[in-house]
Amino acid sequence: MRVLILQQAVLAGQMLAPGVVVDVDDATAAWLIEAGAAQALDQPAPESQPRKRAKTQE
Repeated sequence: MRVLILQQAVLAGQMLAPGVVVDVDDATAAWLIEAGAAQALDQPAPESQPRKRAKTQE
């Protein structure tokens, strides 16, 4: 999962600055997000819903 680092964090011994985008496993992403250190960039696609068509006059 791709996440945007929001505050300085250390991951696998590497210092990450705010604004950096990293690709991490889901468990690590959840940990960073719950700690407030990252924001998810990959979101599951919303379930598609049929669009309502506007009624046209004939």
